[in-house]
Amino acid sequence: MARRERDDGSLRALTRRIVDEEVAPALKAAGFAKRQTTWTRPRPGGGDHTLVLAWSPYGDARFECRGDDRARTYVMTAAYELGDDAAQISAFANSGHDAFAEPILGPLGLLEGYRAMIAELAEMNIGPVYAMTAPVPSRDVERDRLLRFTHARHRYRWSDPEALRRTLREDVQALLLVWELTAYSGNDHFVRPRIAEAFDERGYFRAWS
Repeated sequence: MARRERDDGSLRALTRRIVDEEVAPALKAAGFAKRQTTWTRPRPGGGDHTLVLAWSPYGDARFECRGDDRARTYVMTAAYELGDDAAQISAFANSGHDAFAEPILGPLGLLEGYRAMIAELAEMNIGPVYAMTAPVPSRDVERDRLLRFTHARHRYRWSDPEALRRTLREDVQALLLVWELTAYSGNDHFVRPRIAEAFDERGYFRAWS
């Protein structure tokens, strides 16, 4: 896949357009009313399902689920953004862990670039990046949780707008599914396995274990 590099202004504009084209129609079809950057729909049993979109100064989009705290636990846990490969590799190096580089960056085709960056910094006698020194939990469940949390931001290659579209499209459907499964249940201990099973059946990404 060819690298797609654009200036920051173009990237921000394209990210906004993709978010608008993929999120707004799906929520409208599901009965949500939109007001500026907030979508709302009555929730069974009272209250509302509310999704709020916020833009950072760097041009990435974040969604906040209101009306049911469980939704933000299960889906849309990371920002959505576009950028060149160097930006994504740098972001991983400064927030991830080297032990996760192969399973996360490998499928994106960015592992070689990451390794090259590490080697270049070493040749310049620049101290190791965070990914090379960050501790990894010893317990498997905690390690898996950290892996999923890191992976959430790097599920797609930032330089590929179509990959961002696919990720947003899937996450909106996953969010609607979560709200459907939790609509009549206040017991998270009961509904969590049902959500996990439903996600796995559909191949949805889970940022939680």
